[in-house]
Amino acid sequence: MKWSLMTKTLALLVGGLAWPALAPGAVDLALLEKGRVHQSTDVGGRFEFPLGPVVYQAEADDTYSKGYRPATSRQLEGDLTREVYDLPVQMRSRGGFALVRESLESSGFDIIFECAREACGKPQAWALYLSPLMRGDSEAQYYLAAQAGHESFVAVYAKELGGQARILLDHILTDQGESEAARDTLISFKFAKGSAALPAQTRKQLSSLANRINTAPAQERFLLIGHADQAGSLLRNLMLSGKRARALHDTLVNQYGIGAERLDIAAHGYLRPQSSGGRADRRVDVLMQPVASEPALQEKLSAAVRE
Repeated sequence: MKWSLMTKTLALLVGGLAWPALAPGAVDLALLEKGRVHQSTDVGGRFEFPLGPVVYQAEADDTYSKGYRPATSRQLEGDLTREVYDLPVQMRSRGGFALVRESLESSGFDIIFECAREACGKPQAWALYLSPLMRGDSEAQYYLAAQAGHESFVAVYAKELGGQARILLDHILTDQGESEAARDTLISFKFAKGSAALPAQTRKQLSSLANRINTAPAQERFLLIGHADQAGSLLRNLMLSGKRARALHDTLVNQYGIGAERLDIAAHGYLRPQSSGGRADRRVDVLMQPVASEPALQEKLSAAVRE
């Protein structure tokens, strides 16, 4: 990694400022993985996904008790995986956060909320709300919420604790993924270990899929869901699964003339393994996704957005 990246001027889109341009996928995953201090999974729960700064509620109401809470949030049901990383001493929280942000975007995630420093609320409040592992009063804090497809949600919170930069990463894969599993997969593309490159032997599969899309009614869209095996960190596999879906998307658009508006990308990391494991997990599943079904699907997924 080039540490000179850390010295560039950084700020969020909020406040009229902008992030610096970074190379896609620039985050050094090996460095992050060496600093992993926590990993946990909570299966089949209901989780609050923050979409705003943390604020203090002075009085309890029908929705929240007295105390700190996100100003805006979305309730999601599914599986939550959390990892916490200590960054190398050369990195500050803003630099590590920017690298993770850019890498998520290059892997098919859309940023749906972000904040920086005091705009995020009190750092102590985030520690109380998220985890004691994030205790620290430094104002060098950054948060984002991102989404890939209708089922995969990521939250990233970065701050500094006693001069040590730390990042908390949450991935929620909603139960909507289970209903997708019940739908027929049109085709699956397998990938080599650690790779997002489509193997040369998939040419026949690609031609068949392109023909299927071209002959389908115009209102039909297709969902490309990237998956990964369980080797490596949560962040590594989220990015890898997204890059696999992106690689298939770009090949269909650039080499087979498929309209990008007919293709959606999702990144599920390692949370939807095949029973056989191994290479079967390193795949992109292609499902049909009619436009007509999207409003109902999104409404079911979103549940209540609380403010």
